[in-house]
Amino acid sequence: MTLKVKTKIDNIENIEELSSKIDLIVGEVISSTKNLEHNINQVIYKHLNPENNGFFHGVLMSSDIISFGSKLNLLKAIAMANGKNINFEPFQTILTIRNLFAHEIPTVNSVDKKYYLNKRIKYKNHCFWTHQIKEIPKLIEDFNNALEECDKLLDEISLNHSK
Repeated sequence: MTLKVKTKIDNIENIEELSSKIDLIVGEVISSTKNLEHNINQVIYKHLNPENNGFFHGVLMSSDIISFGSKLNLLKAIAMANGKNINFEPFQTILTIRNLFAHEIPTVNSVDKKYYLNKRIKYKNHCFWTHQIKEIPKLIEDFNNALEECDKLLDEISLNHSK
């Protein structure tokens, strides 16, 4: 089970408090994505069954060698080889939101407040300004829902292997 984002941004009093909460959310989103990537690695490992476990996990499946997107392509190939046509959109949602939090949402600690209030954020064919904070809980909800769906898909692919 992949860890969900739990930090909420309710009742924020000032921009510094908001920035602090967003920093926590960014950390949780990145951590959850790494956890999901580990789970993907486990499914791939189970299907490939390499003899050298240390090399497989420590070198071959390193994000420096094989990107998250490439791992998804490998996972798609495994699913197709098992006769499953699986919708991988939840995995793409995870990557999109992860990249948004990791690279697009500035914090007060990293930029000045004027920039923070005027930074545009892009998500799913629309843009909004960071002062529209109401969008961040929706991003977290979408992220957590996609994580649940990804876990189900990984379980389904894993079950195919045991048949």
